[in-house]
Amino acid sequence: MEQAKSEGVDNKAKIDILLKEYDVLNAKVASRINNRFAMTGFAGAVGTFVYFRTRNATSPCINTGFWTIVLVFTVISLLVLWFVFGQLIKNCAVRISKIEERINELAGEKLLKWETHQLKNGIFHFFYWRSNW
Repeated sequence: MEQAKSEGVDNKAKIDILLKEYDVLNAKVASRINNRFAMTGFAGAVGTFVYFRTRNATSPCINTGFWTIVLVFTVISLLVLWFVFGQLIKNCAVRISKIEERINELAGEKLLKWETHQLKNGIFHFFYWRSNW
C-alpha cells in the first residue's frame, strides 16, 4: 500500500515537471509565431519603402539598382529566417506532442491531445511537415 501511494506521488511530480516544460515550449512556439508575423510586417514595410523610393526615379541621385539589391537581400534573409523559425516551431511541437503522450501514459488516460492531433491532422502537417512523418 505504501509503495502504491509513493508511486502516485512520483507520477504527480513527474506530471508537474512535464507540464512546466509543456508551458515553456508553448510560450516559445507563441513567441516564434509572433516573430514570424513581425518579419512579414517588416518585409512589407521595406517593400513599400523601396517601391515608393524608386517609383518616380527620374533623379540621377536615386540608384534603383541599389534599392533593388536591398529589397532582394531583405526578402532572401527574411525567407531564410521564416524557415528557421518554422523548423524551431516544428521541433517544439514534436516535443510537446511527446510530452502529451508521456503525461497521458503517467495519468492513465488521455488528458492532453491537442498538439498530437495538430501534428498528425493539421494544415501545417499537410504543407510543411508532411515529408517528416
